[in-house]
Amino acid sequence: MAERLATWDADALLKAPEADVIDALVEEGTARCPRLLRDQAWMPPPTEITQRFSEFGEAVERRVTQFVLVVPFDGEKVVFLLRGNTFSFNPPQVEGLSDHEIRIAVNGSAGDAGGVRAQFDEQLDKIESSLASSCVQIEEHNARIRADVRGMVARRRAQLLATRNLQAEIGFPIGPLRRATGPVPLPAIGSARDCQLGASPTRPGRQACSATPAEPAATAAQDELAGLRNAP
Repeated sequence: MAERLATWDADALLKAPEADVIDALVEEGTARCPRLLRDQAWMPPPTEITQRFSEFGEAVERRVTQFVLVVPFDGEKVVFLLRGNTFSFNPPQVEGLSDHEIRIAVNGSAGDAGGVRAQFDEQLDKIESSLASSCVQIEEHNARIRADVRGMVARRRAQLLATRNLQAEIGFPIGPLRRATGPVPLPAIGSARDCQLGASPTRPGRQACSATPAEPAATAAQDELAGLRNAP
């Protein structure tokens, strides 16, 4: 929420009704506690896995049947990853977690349907108990978030207004935002542009430009030849 507010367009934030801004931020910052949809649970086909364990000091392997229960949920996935105020040495075991469903795996005998069902129900009960603890904290967060956001919005709007008032007090006209193009290079000293800028009767000592480029100065040899031609 803080990042969203900090990057909110200043003009839009100042023009929008404050209540609308608060509602948008509260909606973004409010967490929804998940709710398991146990009546929509379903099972994919069973698989077989290899279990490895030690028996009388020897490594033993055996093939067992694995059943998986897929349980949809509504709410936010991240709440499953939170640790509530209560702690358990035997937390629920989840095979997989996605945005809208969890997967629970139970290993059992193909002929023990009641035992497999009981293990699934036990794990689901543990998950719901863990969620209930986390949801207490979620609801406390949601209850105080509106008051927090109201203060955040008021401070941000006041900051933007203070900045604009300061800009107005500086005294320069305020125009539209333009892309910076960098400094404009000045003409070289002695260039034709410099000569034109200096052609003003109010700036003595600067030579005005002529319509055509000035003729190069005569050399000493040319001056001497002109003197001989004009001699009597």
